[in-house]
Amino acid sequence: YGINLASITPLYKHALDADLFFVRNEGGELTLKAAHSERSGALKAFLAGRSPELLKGETQRFEIQNQVHELRIEPVKEQSLDGLGPIYVGYLANIDTLSKALDNAIRNGFVFVLFALLLMQAVLYWVIRHPLARMRKVISLLPLLARSKYEDVQEALDGMPSNEHYRDETDQLADVTR
Repeated sequence: YGINLASITPLYKHALDADLFFVRNEGGELTLKAAHSERSGALKAFLAGRSPELLKGETQRFEIQNQVHELRIEPVKEQSLDGLGPIYVGYLANIDTLSKALDNAIRNGFVFVLFALLLMQAVLYWVIRHPLARMRKVISLLPLLARSKYEDVQEALDGMPSNEHYRDETDQLADVTR
């Protein structure tokens, strides 16, 4: 029994948006036997001089007319009945759109992460800005405490804003100087 390979390939293109083709190992080189594609000439040129051992089970990427394509060739499990050697089935898929979409997603992810990092730094600065300012003020007052100038320290601390709900060490220092 036999299968007309040329009748199968258009179905594959329609169903999977890829080109199915069949090749045979003739004298250690791949020879295109059946393909239904507008790229069959480029495919024939790509296969010329290539050994099936180099392509068997490995996905190859190459460009046809400035678009990225993926090519994979696998041996058919059942050998042909005509005795001419093994036949290989392969597919050729245009992955240019997918490749560009992936590149775009990576670029957008990088921009998002960069924006999130900058936003996080801004929020962190906003959160610690007030406590750091209070600490700088207290540090500048420590030499006055060492010289026992409590009135000057009290005046400086009275001018600092305070929060009744969140009393910190600066508020306690102000209470001690009173």
